[in-house]
Amino acid sequence: MKEENRKKVELIKELRFLREEREKGVFKDITKPKQTEQVIQERENRFRELFKHMSSGVVIYEAKDNGRDFIFKDFNQAAEKIDKVKKEDIIGKSVLKVFPGVKDFGLFKVFQEVYKTGKPQHYPISFYQDQRITGWRENHVYKLPSGEIVAVYDDVTERKEVEEELRDSEERLKILFDYAPDAYYISDIKGKFIDGNKAAEKLIGYKREELIGKSFLKLKLLSLADIPKAAKLLVKNLRGQPTGSDEFVLNRKDNSKVTVEISTYPVKIKGRTLALGIARDITERKNSERKLRTMESAIAKSINAIALADLKGNLTFVNSSFLKMWGYEKNKEVLGQSIMKFWLKPEDAEKIVKNLFDKGSLVGELVGRRKDSSIFNVQLLASIVTDKSGKPINMMSSFLDITERKKAEKQLKELARIDSLTGCYSRGYGLELLDRQIKLSYRSKSPLLLAFLDIDGFKLINDNFGHDEGDKVLKESVELFKSTLREVDIICRMGGDEFLLIFPDSSLKEVSLIRGRLQKNLSQLNKKIKKNYQIKFSMGFSEYLPDKPETLDELIRIADQRMYDEKKKNKE
Repeated sequence: MKEENRKKVELIKELRFLREEREKGVFKDITKPKQTEQVIQERENRFRELFKHMSSGVVIYEAKDNGRDFIFKDFNQAAEKIDKVKKEDIIGKSVLKVFPGVKDFGLFKVFQEVYKTGKPQHYPISFYQDQRITGWRENHVYKLPSGEIVAVYDDVTERKEVEEELRDSEERLKILFDYAPDAYYISDIKGKFIDGNKAAEKLIGYKREELIGKSFLKLKLLSLADIPKAAKLLVKNLRGQPTGSDEFVLNRKDNSKVTVEISTYPVKIKGRTLALGIARDITERKNSERKLRTMESAIAKSINAIALADLKGNLTFVNSSFLKMWGYEKNKEVLGQSIMKFWLKPEDAEKIVKNLFDKGSLVGELVGRRKDSSIFNVQLLASIVTDKSGKPINMMSSFLDITERKKAEKQLKELARIDSLTGCYSRGYGLELLDRQIKLSYRSKSPLLLAFLDIDGFKLINDNFGHDEGDKVLKESVELFKSTLREVDIICRMGGDEFLLIFPDSSLKEVSLIRGRLQKNLSQLNKKIKKNYQIKFSMGFSEYLPDKPETLDELIRIADQRMYDEKKKNKE
């Protein structure tokens, strides 16, 4: 650039000399005309060489109408290249016609001022445009002794574009810096903040202006335990070494704490080594990791068996309770195995898996098969685990051994069916059996007989001989029924001293036979027990006929009424 400016000055100097000599028309020293002519010729050659080979455009104008217009007198090769014209096409033409935008550009006014005052002017970088060309130009304008105007100019379009690109790049970098999602900051090697972005403000709660010029020590951002670690990072940066990621707990302006990962990079700005730091808030991640560790520990130590399987049904995780429940010792014995392997009936497990994919979660019961082939009852709670988008990623199930519970339930169910005192069926189960027998009788077109029976004087036995004696009477009565009736006949205690007797495939025609057998065996029982009381029964019968069906309640009502009619008659 200095060399180019030197050439411009030299060109103008030579041009001035030549114009001055030509204006004189004669030589002051006529005794040495040949020497003077030789000097002028050398200067002319020198000028022409400079004019031709300069990288700057050089144009010589002749003023017309006292500076109202300027005509092209000469035009160098650089100018031809810059303005995309040929010298022979424009010599003798007005600058206003060749460059119609020269007035808006502002250069025409400079021509006029220089022509009028004779003082050279520098016209700073400006943008020229017309219908033919556009570009950024920088002009130096001079007036020669001959009155001609010389413009020496450069096309600085490329430089301007580079500058614009640099400015745009700086703006883009500034935007990226300011709006980066992570906290960006620049500090000196002593830890004093020079700049910070919006995320940094949000991260620690300080405004940028509160940070600039202050060190992390003064702001008390770090705990005492973390200060030596931070100092080591700065020393590495001073040595030109990047660091990180390193974990720190920062004290925010409001005294709350935030966990961050910080990476630092040494950077050179105007010859000065600084540290560029990038801090990422990992508080939520750390909390999630803690929760995950807690969850993993809870799952691993859970008394419930827990397993994870991929979407194909192959086990990917089991806890120790699962191994213990199924009788295995090591994870490798089960991981990768199909979950169907662990059930007595794989087809039942397949149905549960299908329902699981349909519903997303379910509770069910299966029969498990242990390593030693023994079986046990299992309650499972299964669900499909999805990612954030809702896409299934695996299956998770927890299992509870309910073998003992199932046994207890079975025992309770049996107890609910059997009267605990007498051993015959209970009222609830007896009514259930009667309903079944009615439906069976209807389908098979066979009759059904039922009897409602009451022990006469049972209250007096309880009152006079005690409840233990009353219980014995109930038990003896049931034993009497069992020994007298058929195996298919059903005996139910309805409560107190009332009984329901059900006779499948029987009708009212068999009533006298049934009464006779019961009365005979009852007489033998009374002789056997030798008590100061006699066991007596009152009975009422009703009949179900498929061609004249009646409801369960109606059948019981009829038998009950007939039983009370008989009881009343016995009292008379």
